[in-house]
Amino acid sequence: MHETFPATPDSTDLLASILQRLDDLAKATAVPPQRFLSVRSAASYADLSDDSIRRLIERGDLVAYRPVRGKLLIDRQQLDNLILGSARPRLTAGRGIRPRRVAVVFPSSSGVRERSTGVAKQRTTGASPGQEA
Repeated sequence: MHETFPATPDSTDLLASILQRLDDLAKATAVPPQRFLSVRSAASYADLSDDSIRRLIERGDLVAYRPVRGKLLIDRQQLDNLILGSARPRLTAGRGIRPRRVAVVFPSSSGVRERSTGVAKQRTTGASPGQEA
């Protein structure tokens, strides 16, 4: 079993100084995000295929820089803006929305009969026209 030792003021100060040094070291060695990405890196970053990135370049949606022959670079900020700009709100009405399937209840003389329809309708209950409630 592990023994636990009571925290002393000296050990608390020591831990605080170690944590501060670790934070300083992490800040000093942190690499800033790369601004320009290769086609493969851009595809990995955006979770797309290399061909999709090349199609976006071909359509003019992304600008590719060619600093040397055979090397294409894509600006990460432009890729971010393209992704964020293409986000559309979810449709809640209009042509693209299909009605939900619901069960419609039809009262009958032998009991209640249900049928699934492609159109959203209110669930109807109650007695049929010839019956008393």
